[in-house]
Amino acid sequence: MDKKPNIRYLYDIKEVLYDKDWLKKAPNLELYYMYRGIKEKSGLRYDITIIPGQMLGKEFTKTKGHQHIGKFGEVYRRFSSCKNTKTIKSKMSML
Repeated sequence: MDKKPNIRYLYDIKEVLYDKDWLKKAPNLELYYMYRGIKEKSGLRYDITIIPGQMLGKEFTKTKGHQHIGKFGEVYRRFSSCKNTKTIKSKMSML
């Protein structure tokens, strides 16, 4: 992957966090990485979001979420235990 990711930080999702006491003392951590437009095929755009496992106080990292304008859907495919870029690239070749 040659593209640089968009990075979601802790303070970007503060309104959806459960543990507000933990948040008051926490640094603005990098939470997850969004690689957009990795591939386009048959009218679909492929993105990858990498979410490292970590605790945010009393809960695991989660995504902020978003809304689509218009009638756009999403299809998710989950790859677990992707520990390095080579693994992710090999899994992308399966798309």
